[in-house]
Amino acid sequence: MPRAPAIPDPITLWPNRKAVARRFIECIDAAKSEALIMYGLPPIGIANADRAVKRALARGIKIRSLYPEERAGPETLQFLERFMQGGERVRFGRYVPTRMAIFDRAIVIVALAVSEAPEFRGIEVRHAEMVTLATSAFEYAWRDGWEYIPPAKRRSRVRTI
Repeated sequence: MPRAPAIPDPITLWPNRKAVARRFIECIDAAKSEALIMYGLPPIGIANADRAVKRALARGIKIRSLYPEERAGPETLQFLERFMQGGERVRFGRYVPTRMAIFDRAIVIVALAVSEAPEFRGIEVRHAEMVTLATSAFEYAWRDGWEYIPPAKRRSRVRTI
């Protein structure tokens, strides 16, 4: 009797920050159209991930990132403006519940912070309904957030008489 083909597990647990960052890079390098990033996964400053985002923008991948309001300090804004020059859209929101990245609306990676663990873990989901749920949460938070416009792109509000 022929065997049915094995169905790949739609969930993968990544054991530490390094594994999550490595998978983020793989996913953004393979992205075909978009990446939706909540709370800057991976954390700001991982050089390889930063380079992967720049490569994706150069390939025309649409990237929207959502950060919590408390991260809207001068250092973060200066850092983000470099990506915005490549086409990334950035918003800040009052409610940004998790660190999450969604690629082509097919894969979602969510950071799992465990208070007892020194590092967070990540879970990757490739289940259509779960990815749709994560995308809906992102879109809700995105609509509720405010778009950051770099000073160089702001229109002057000075009226001439």
